[in-house]
Amino acid sequence: MTLFEVVIILILGSAAGDVALNEDAAFLPVVITFIVIIGLHRLFTLLINKSSRLQRHLEGKPIVLIEDGQLHWENAMKQSFAFEEFTMELRQKAVTHIGQVKLAFVEIDGNLSVYYYKNEDVKPGLSTLPLSMIDATTEIKKPGIYACVKCSHVYKLKKCADFICPTCGGSTWSKASIDTRVL
Repeated sequence: MTLFEVVIILILGSAAGDVALNEDAAFLPVVITFIVIIGLHRLFTLLINKSSRLQRHLEGKPIVLIEDGQLHWENAMKQSFAFEEFTMELRQKAVTHIGQVKLAFVEIDGNLSVYYYKNEDVKPGLSTLPLSMIDATTEIKKPGIYACVKCSHVYKLKKCADFICPTCGGSTWSKASIDTRVL
């Protein structure tokens, strides 16, 4: 459900609750409230179907979180959920690392949509395991491909200590996974 629909349900539930919980409450105002709210919903639905601009203002628009196996850092920082929640959603969709995802976005109803790479096109990426289970370090002891634990961007790194991520400023790294999807 969109935020607009949730608000309508709350209003209707509140109006119905007055009559259900209070014997002395008048029934006619509740009926009028239902008619007005349902009428307004139909009117807004018609207007939304005719105007994509109005639809974006009332219902929002999908937000891209992963594109080409990389987290959209700016979009992710604007969201009201934690990175752990996001990786949990990915795990529930059988994603073991972010490099397996071609495109992922949050729909206007809050659900996560994910489009996957074919196995032969999978890129290196940060594991979707909980952060407490990721082997993370601030010192790169062996050259290789590493993912920033904070923003998931992937870089080929040489042996070094305290390398700062150019995307987010993070300094904690994990060996990037190149596993293909197992269905």
